[in-house]
Amino acid sequence: MKQFLIALALISCISTYSIASESAKEMPRLTASAAPTAKDSIAALTRLKSSLTSALNDRILRRAEIGVCVADATTGKVMFERNSEKALTPASTTKLFSTFTAYHILGPHFTVPTSVWTDSPTILDGVVDGNLYIAGSGDPLFSTDDAEFLMQQIVALGIKRVKGGIYADGTFFDGVTDRKTYAGDRDHVQKLPPISGLTLNRNRIKVHITANGKRVGQTAVAYTSPASDAIHVVVCIVSSS
Repeated sequence: MKQFLIALALISCISTYSIASESAKEMPRLTASAAPTAKDSIAALTRLKSSLTSALNDRILRRAEIGVCVADATTGKVMFERNSEKALTPASTTKLFSTFTAYHILGPHFTVPTSVWTDSPTILDGVVDGNLYIAGSGDPLFSTDDAEFLMQQIVALGIKRVKGGIYADGTFFDGVTDRKTYAGDRDHVQKLPPISGLTLNRNRIKVHITANGKRVGQTAVAYTSPASDAIHVVVCIVSSS
């Protein structure tokens, strides 16, 4: 059975700050305001309609196709609309709903953990007699720096040697990693790296190409970051004057 070693939250969470005045005397006196009247509601709705109309009529949007509908959350009464029945591709606006849902359910201080486990029954004298497993939970910002920090924490626990292997576990989500498949798109709308439970540098690799010396005709030097034996780079570039 895997034993839990360490769980680190590597996404920065939303923090709240409060600002207080130097003395209570500087605080403004609070007075109760009158309840809004029907006239106030009509005026507010008029301002809302005017603001939305002005924004939608902006020259920068003259070639855009826009559909808007503002409705009362309680009654469902439509307060403002333009092309609300026109079928348009929602695109990234759908992220608002998933983001709000996650924020509502998980709260502002939730962190996405990246954990390290082992199947070693015992750890004696800093030696892991088994494997280490780096298990991701979907942290999209996990980077090379985070991985190095994670290793430093393992060393800080007194781990000096791992007899087995070190494995990356990205199985937190299902096995569908391609956007075209999970989104149901007919074609590749945008080229994206695979989505998995454990990502590194957004699952992207940088290829660096530099000149090999100063002589003309020399084959360029290419390498990747992070370095990986799984990637074979074939260089066909030579320097020229």
